[in-house]
Amino acid sequence: MSLETKLQIERKVIDVVGELYGTYHPIKKVELEDKNWLKSIGISIERDPTLDAAGFNDDYPAGRGVFIDE
Repeated sequence: MSLETKLQIERKVIDVVGELYGTYHPIKKVELEDKNWLKSIGISIERDPTLDAAGFNDDYPAGRGVFIDE
């Protein structure tokens, strides 16, 4: 999948579910406090070498983010 396609999908997801699931934060802009909170509840947004090996992390972290209910 091209980077542009990933970014198009990201925009569509934000438009469709953004109002339902909180505020969208691109992974590259998630604050340290939020990263620590996500980690404490079992959600990791760090780059995973296993996913690198499988080819899933092309263009990481572009097109990836998390919804946080604030």
